[in-house]
Amino acid sequence: MTRPRKLSFGVVLLFVVGLACFSVYTARAQTVSVRSGAIERNVGGAAVVVPAGGIVHVRNRVPGVIRSLEVQIGSLVEKGQLLAEIDQPVLDARKQRAEGQQAAAGQRLKGASRAARAQERQMLESDLAVAEAELAAARDEFARSEKLHESGVETDAKRNADQRRVERTLAEVQSRRARLSLSGLQLAARQAELEAEARAVDGETLEATLTALMSEVRAPVAGRVVAVHVAPGDVVDTFGGAMPVIELANTNDLELRCELSPADGGALVPGAEAEIYRLNGASQTSVGSGVITRLAPSLTDRSIGRPEPYLPKVRNVWIRPQWTIGLPALGEQFEVRVRLSPAYRDAVLPREAVEVHDGSASVRQHWGPFPLRRRVTLGAADRKFVEVIGLAPGTKVLVDNR
Repeated sequence: MTRPRKLSFGVVLLFVVGLACFSVYTARAQTVSVRSGAIERNVGGAAVVVPAGGIVHVRNRVPGVIRSLEVQIGSLVEKGQLLAEIDQPVLDARKQRAEGQQAAAGQRLKGASRAARAQERQMLESDLAVAEAELAAARDEFARSEKLHESGVETDAKRNADQRRVERTLAEVQSRRARLSLSGLQLAARQAELEAEARAVDGETLEATLTALMSEVRAPVAGRVVAVHVAPGDVVDTFGGAMPVIELANTNDLELRCELSPADGGALVPGAEAEIYRLNGASQTSVGSGVITRLAPSLTDRSIGRPEPYLPKVRNVWIRPQWTIGLPALGEQFEVRVRLSPAYRDAVLPREAVEVHDGSASVRQHWGPFPLRRRVTLGAADRKFVEVIGLAPGTKVLVDNR
């Protein structure tokens, strides 16, 4: 066989093999058309179980040393129950000193009243009685001298002397009466002063007692102890945003706090329904559903799961769950998905009609008897369909049925 004939034969053979391959390929492939359609939209993120009423941070109101701790993590407490006591020697000494001053002031008040009645007043009344007796005797003597003077027996000097004696004793009686009245006023003033002192001491005692009571750390609400940050002997302060001593929560009323990307969180509204899943390695198990109750107005740092440097800020969403399992533990983590209203797009294809290699998406079309790969840009997608940008509706592409 000559060389030209060999070349012609090779070309024909290659063409036959190509047709055979294309026939095999077309036997396994079918075409689909680009069309308009709906893309399901879902957003989701990690969620953690939190108390619906939040965590109650119980702080000490006075500085000191933890004397005793009456609860531990998991303890159920009632409102007002003693949680811990703080040892404060200065406050205890102040309370004892105030109580001593209160007792002394009470004794002074009691003693002053009794002394005024039993001694001072008795002495003043006795002095007044003597002065009044002297006045009566002086008046009798002056009356006798007056009669004798009228009969010419008594001299003027004697009569005048008796009259001056009456005047002196009368002035003395009036002075002693005024002194007795003044003593009563002084007694009232002194008693009022002592009563004011007693009230002031009572106020100091009450203040010291209330301050001492502040050294008792009591539960502001009923709930379960979820964290204890101190131990007996620890020194606690009240300045600079001191750490709470104990944390309480109502573990019978739980909700989910879900962290979503800013864009996903902004697409949600209260009342949207969510599905709750428990992660089991690579698989997920549905454990309940819920309704979004509220959304955080601002972004916060991510706190659930591992940190993601490319998405450090998240929007918190709270969900009221309905569990198909038992009540989960506080702090347990789940995955949440929220279905949004579908998004309608002009050009969508089944996911299997699109191939992605090295970050580049493409579809295959007929080019004569051969398939031709064409690059496209992808848009929104769900589990079944994907939006393709760059293809007109009605364009046919190949789908491998393998």
